[in-house]
Amino acid sequence: KTVRNRSETMNSLKDHLIKVYSTLAGGILFTVFGACFPGVPWIFSVVLGVLFMLNAMGNNCILSFFVFSFCQGLIVADLCREISWEVQFITFVITMSIFLIFTATSFLTNKVHEFMLASLVGNMLTGLVLVSFFNWWYQSVLLVIGDVIIGILVFSMYLLVDTAKIVYEHEEGCNDHILHAVQVYVDLLNIWIRLLILVDSLKKDKKKIKNKK
Repeated sequence: KTVRNRSETMNSLKDHLIKVYSTLAGGILFTVFGACFPGVPWIFSVVLGVLFMLNAMGNNCILSFFVFSFCQGLIVADLCREISWEVQFITFVITMSIFLIFTATSFLTNKVHEFMLASLVGNMLTGLVLVSFFNWWYQSVLLVIGDVIIGILVFSMYLLVDTAKIVYEHEEGCNDHILHAVQVYVDLLNIWIRLLILVDSLKKDKKKIKNKK
């Protein structure tokens, strides 16, 4: 009977994760689509995205999540316009690789350790916000690079934490696959944007060095 219950629990978790990652895939596609339309005022995109996201959290509406994802694409569209398709593709592949590695690691490691990690990552995120705030005033290149690299590390670790959280909440009876998809989506979006900035900066620096020679 115990084996049977365990099997049912695993099947239930499997079905839930399929829903979560299917919804996540849809959100990514809408973000890519939104990124094809540069020039839309970012404040409009932010307000519209927040409104639809609040609606999604309140009404469990998948359409709201997709509209939110599309708005995120509109927000990064101007950034993408300045960056080559080659760099965008490379950073997307790296982001997906990070997602697969850290998600798989989350299923293989001790869940207690991951929840302990959540506190550390939360403190690192606070530090990241402070660095970004100071850089808004001082405009330091070193602070930008530090913010990008630390941000990639922080949100990669958040993939571990959020995956463990999804499993834990499902076991506790929470089957909101849209909310769980949003948690992972935010992690991936932050990783991808920072990778875009980092790889593009390295490429431009390399080109400057070649031109000097």
